[in-house]
Amino acid sequence: MEFLKKVELFFIQLQYCLTIEPEPVLQTEKRNYRLMLKPDIFFKLINDFHIEYPFIHINKIIELKAVMNKEGINRNDALKIIETYKKQYWFLDTVIMFEPVTDKLKRTLKRIDINISEKDINIELINYQKYLQEKRESFYIELINEIQGLPTQQKETKSDKLKAQLSEYGFFELPKVKQLSERTKQSLVELISSNGLPYTIAMLDFLGFIRHLKAEHFTSDYKLFQEVAIWLEVSARTIKGNVYVLNEKSNEDRTRYTADQQKKNVQKDYEELK
Repeated sequence: MEFLKKVELFFIQLQYCLTIEPEPVLQTEKRNYRLMLKPDIFFKLINDFHIEYPFIHINKIIELKAVMNKEGINRNDALKIIETYKKQYWFLDTVIMFEPVTDKLKRTLKRIDINISEKDINIELINYQKYLQEKRESFYIELINEIQGLPTQQKETKSDKLKAQLSEYGFFELPKVKQLSERTKQSLVELISSNGLPYTIAMLDFLGFIRHLKAEHFTSDYKLFQEVAIWLEVSARTIKGNVYVLNEKSNEDRTRYTADQQKKNVQKDYEELK
């Protein structure tokens, strides 16, 4: 059955392809450090592990749904097949981190700080693994929701999940948030989760949340961008671009990153909530 083969490939590819990104970059406060592998190493990994590059997960999900309908596979049977392959290929709950990638990351960290300890390097590697695992899990949840045919449930889950993550990092203790009623706090979270990434970053910055994260939770912009990227299911580079573009002196591409264009909108929306 074609459906079985495509489901298996979906889980196999997500074991390997996530550490090879189109634009792997380590972000710091002062500059970006490229983590792109040398072409010979890059292509050797792709060939040795049969990695499909680039792996566009949403296209694969659409293909799976089309084959499922073509072969007359009902929803419950499809979900059982998916769960079986997940247990088979993801039983260790880790994403493959190729040695050339981890070596490049270690060397880059040492270039940034020649006195960095092995402990801190290992923490960075653990954080990177966590980021990959959560990114992979988000693709799996998207697959399940598509098979179940629950787009509304997916949207609600996204909002609820974001609310929990914001709460964990003290979002609801911010002065501008505390003064809102419980009802308008929920409306605020809905605004943040449903108006696009530039708007989201502009609102989080307006509320003082970005500044709060830097002061209370993260020792570097790199760590902050990685964590927020997990919450919002985008790349850390996209988070970084939209955060930095809010600074008028930033050299970020203002046609690509447009959070600065949302400043008036978020202020207006916030005032209407009060």
